[in-house]
Amino acid sequence: MSLELNLNGYKFLKSEAHFIPFTKGDDMLPFCRVNFYHKSDNITQGRIRLKEVGDFCFYEHEDGIMLSDGSSFAVVHSDFATIDMHLPYQWGFAEHQVMFLLLNAYRYVLVHNGHFQIHSAVVTKDGYGVAFCGLPGAGKSTQAHLWEEHLDAQALNLDQPVILFENDEVLVSGSPWSGKEDCYKSDTAPLKAIVFVQQAKENSIQSMSKAEAYSLLFLNNFMVPVKDEIEEKHKEAVLKIVTKVPCYKLCCTISKEAVEVAYDMIFKDTDKEK
Repeated sequence: MSLELNLNGYKFLKSEAHFIPFTKGDDMLPFCRVNFYHKSDNITQGRIRLKEVGDFCFYEHEDGIMLSDGSSFAVVHSDFATIDMHLPYQWGFAEHQVMFLLLNAYRYVLVHNGHFQIHSAVVTKDGYGVAFCGLPGAGKSTQAHLWEEHLDAQALNLDQPVILFENDEVLVSGSPWSGKEDCYKSDTAPLKAIVFVQQAKENSIQSMSKAEAYSLLFLNNFMVPVKDEIEEKHKEAVLKIVTKVPCYKLCCTISKEAVEVAYDMIFKDTDKEK
């Protein structure tokens, strides 16, 4: 079992079902127990603020790291195997905020265990995973859906998949977070390629240097490294990915041709082996 939820009376409106595939012991995500509690009014009193990023504040905590979106709080214990969620009594209408807070907390569990959460749309094809990355609106999910339509690929996760390391292999896995898309699978696959998508009038694809891929991928993970040891593990994970996984820049239209151009480049070596 990788994720264990102790709701303590809290009821999810929708998101509880997202965790079910990841509590059956079939996935590879690092184990984490998530406890839900009613919020204490003075939970930040006397605590040292480490950093403030957007709507989130990060604090020193005697049990580890605490982060807050202003209404709810998450404490990541120093063992990186337990997260305590402190929520208002009435929180049902802000469920998406709670899920986002939990995602940010779980990123520390991933990085501590040497893994990496990536903002991308991932499909599996011929037993491999392909991750589409890019700026908001670049067409990550669009390209993933085009692969489903024209190549009979399968969507694995269309917003927040996880890159895992097992021995000398780089894998990509689903997660309980998939944005607006209803795609919550605990499957894993060897990561064949990372493709940075950019809209264009013509279709072309080219390999990226490890330095360029490192810079883009580092920014693609939204975890805030509030401690030096976490930042070092973050850097190590990114370096390991770009060293072992080919990265490409895809300039593309919304078309079958875009799919063919990308597939031919990514799977050229695999096709030769057949």
